[in-house]
Amino acid sequence: MILSQRKILFILPTVKEFTGGEKVNMRLLETARKICPETELIELDLLENSARKWLKNLFAIRYLGRVFKMIYFMVSCPRTYKSLTFSDFYSAKDLFLYLLINRVFLRTINLSYFHQISSDLNIIRLPGKIKTLNNMINLLVFDLVIVNSRFNEKVVMSLRVPTKKIKVLYPLLIDEPPHNPKDNKKNDDMIHLLFIGGSFKRKGILYAIQAIKLLNRKDLQFDIVGSIDKDREYADYLIRTVKDNGLSKQIRFRDRVDNKTLNSLLRTSDIFLFPTLFEGFGIAIAEAMSYQLPVISTNISAIPELVQDGENGILVPPENPSAIAAAITKLSEDSSLRMRMGKDGYQKIKRFYESYRPDIEFQNIIGELIRK
Repeated sequence: MILSQRKILFILPTVKEFTGGEKVNMRLLETARKICPETELIELDLLENSARKWLKNLFAIRYLGRVFKMIYFMVSCPRTYKSLTFSDFYSAKDLFLYLLINRVFLRTINLSYFHQISSDLNIIRLPGKIKTLNNMINLLVFDLVIVNSRFNEKVVMSLRVPTKKIKVLYPLLIDEPPHNPKDNKKNDDMIHLLFIGGSFKRKGILYAIQAIKLLNRKDLQFDIVGSIDKDREYADYLIRTVKDNGLSKQIRFRDRVDNKTLNSLLRTSDIFLFPTLFEGFGIAIAEAMSYQLPVISTNISAIPELVQDGENGILVPPENPSAIAAAITKLSEDSSLRMRMGKDGYQKIKRFYESYRPDIEFQNIIGELIRK
C-alpha cells in the first residue's frame, strides 16, 4: 500500500535510539516510509542546536523562553499544504503554535504518539489545575492521539479528549522475541540483576540501591544501564551513595552500551529489576520478558498490563526498599521460580507477537487519516 495524497512529516525530539520511546518513534518513521517513501523527518534537537547564540539565550529565559522556542519552531519547521504531521506528545508544548496554524490555515492533519504525560518526575507529581489545563490545550491541536497502553488511554480521556480521537497502539514487539533467549551460560555463581532505562530518579534506582544495601549479600551483581549524563547531578548522587555504602563491587553504572553488550547482559542476567515510580508502558520490561527474565517492578500506572504478580514477575509498592529486597530474596533463592516466571513472560510476549502487528496497525491508521 503506497499513499501519496498527502505528504507525511515526522517531527521528533531526536533520532537517537536508546530509550524505549526513541526506538518506537524511529520504528514508526520506518513504517510510515513504507507507505509514503517521501516522508520527511525534522529533528528538533538538531534544529534547536542550529539556532544562533542570542536565540538560545532567549530560550533559556524562565517561562518566556518557552514562548520564544514555540515561535522559533513555528518559523523554522516546514509548512506544506494538506500534509500529515506526526509528533510525540513531549514535543507538543514546543510545536503548539506551528501545529495550530498549520491545521487552521494549511489543512494539515496532526497525529500524536502519547508515550506518557512527562518523563520528568517533578512535572508528573506537580499538582494543580494549571498543569492539567496546559496538557488539555496541547492536545487540542491533534486530530488523533495514539496511546501505548490502557493506562494512558484513561490519562488522555481525563484530559477531555473524546474516545473517537484516541487509538491504542501497543509499542512492544516491534521486533520478534529472540529464539533461544537464554542460550548463554554464566561463568560464575552470582545472581545478576539488570536495569535498563534513563531518568534514574523516575525509575526508582535509589530504592533498588537501598534494597541491595539492606540485603548485605556478596553474591548479588546489579548492572544499571542508562545514560549517566541525562541527569548528571542525580546520577552523581547515586554513584556517591553506592560508594559511601560500600557497594561499588556489587552495583555497576554501565552508562549507555552498544547493542551487542546489551544483548549479552539480557542473556546472562537472572532478574530484571525495574522499580519505576511512573511508567506510561514499560518497553524495557517487555524486552526483558522476551529474554525470559523474571521481572521485579512496581504495581503502578501501566506496569500491571505487562507484569502479572506471581506469574511472570513480582510487583511491589513504589519507593519501598524492603519490599524490593524481599522480592530479590524470593527470586534469587529459587531458580525454578525464576525459570517458570521467565518462561511465562516469554510466552506472553511471543503470543502477543503472533497475534498483533503494531506496524500494520500504524499503517492502517495513517491510511485512514490520509484518505479523509
